[in-house]
Amino acid sequence: MNISSEDQRNVELDLSDIFSVLFSKKIFILLVTLLFSLIGIGYSLSIPNTYKSTAVLSSTSGGDTLSSMSNQYSGIASIAGISLPTSGRVDKVAESIELLKSYNFFESFIQDYDYFKQIVAVKDWDSSSNSLIYDDKIFDEGLMKWVSDNPFAIQGKPSNQSAYRKFSKNLSVTRSEKTNFVMISYEHHSPFHAKEIVEKIILQLNNSQRNEDILIAKKSISFLNNELKNTEYIGMQDLVSALIQKQLETIMLANVEEEYLFNILSKPIAPETKHSPQRAIICIIFFTIGFVLSCMYVLINSFRIDQDRKSKYE
Repeated sequence: MNISSEDQRNVELDLSDIFSVLFSKKIFILLVTLLFSLIGIGYSLSIPNTYKSTAVLSSTSGGDTLSSMSNQYSGIASIAGISLPTSGRVDKVAESIELLKSYNFFESFIQDYDYFKQIVAVKDWDSSSNSLIYDDKIFDEGLMKWVSDNPFAIQGKPSNQSAYRKFSKNLSVTRSEKTNFVMISYEHHSPFHAKEIVEKIILQLNNSQRNEDILIAKKSISFLNNELKNTEYIGMQDLVSALIQKQLETIMLANVEEEYLFNILSKPIAPETKHSPQRAIICIIFFTIGFVLSCMYVLINSFRIDQDRKSKYE
């Protein structure tokens, strides 16, 4: 579309008027922008640092023995009238990720490891003394007493569900589609506690799968021993004995292997640099908001004054 010379002059005139109005109020715009910038600086400095510790894991073959063994021998065992459970290959990695995100895992985690207070009540970290600073509205460190006024708190102690929400907010679990590696991260005000919590999470995951497989193997041995007593065929007795032997091997491996479900490829560390807040970005945002709002106020106020003047002459 072609713009006429008259329209072009009007556009240039309007832009010239806008810049003229803004320039005439440059002191006001500068002061408002400066005020917002100072507020942004103060706000960014009031936010305590958080540190993020991350571990990279790879899946082991732990937990797959029982499923593969059932599929291998189920056809032969059915000839002898022994019914073994068959199933497709279970994705233990996906199952463990969902377990990690569950409330049940969190409950068992805080029962086995004393991190409830560190997860719920910490508001900052003193790097000089490497000590945690607790929120006195949640936990009174002097009296060593819970004082939360949360409606679901019990005798001042926050509920497990509220603690789980905070735990989930700081926890991050991702799985690479290409490598199948799992990354577990946790944010905390203390870099050392962030590292420790990730370590305990991995330990809890391995122990959970280990205990489950041992329990299943023991139940299977009990079942197979009963079947062995009721089986008269020598060939089938040998088969059942082999199945029992496999279950015993499962129990042995579960007790021996420390990294049962996940191997640690990259151990979590206590990071030296903070993860958040991004103070520079916060300051830029407040600066931009102050500048834009002050310019809008000047232009709207100028337009309102012009309209008042026109109405007086009409």
